Amino acid sequence: MGYTPAIVFCRSKRAMKTRRQIARFITSGKYFDNPRFEPAPEDEEAAQKQWDRFHVFYAEGKQPIEVWLDVANDMVEGQVEETIEEYLGPKKRSAVAKDLRDNLRASHQTVTFRVGFGGDSLPDEAWEMLAALQDHIAEAYDGV
Repeated sequence: MGYTPAIVFCRSKRAMKTRRQIARFITSGKYFDNPRFEPAPEDEEAAQKQWDRFHVFYAEGKQPIEVWLDVANDMVEGQVEETIEEYLGPKKRSAVAKDLRDNLRASHQTVTFRVGFGGDSLPDEAWEMLAALQDHIAEAYDGV
């Protein structure tokens, strides 16, 4: 079964990058020899501004990294509240915890990364790509 190593909570209401743009970001980083994407960057579907799922196939025979986008829907609210409950429960009352709660609740969209399906463990270059993409999205979309 897969797991979620990261969720980027984005406060910006600007439309998220297209899947084509994300594929170009990944390819430009030279993390993988021959990555494959679904949808493929050259497909018209990859250029659509509204999307919900994107697959990054980093190696032949390995399960893909899944990138999920949720925008102003119940999933965003659920992810925010679940994260607050898990990491910032009622006993954490510091000013920093309050600020973080407020920032999380201001999230308009989330980008969730899911990996490890079929028991596949990620190679170092995949973790490097995930870290770079998370940072890129967080910086561009006022991420928490």
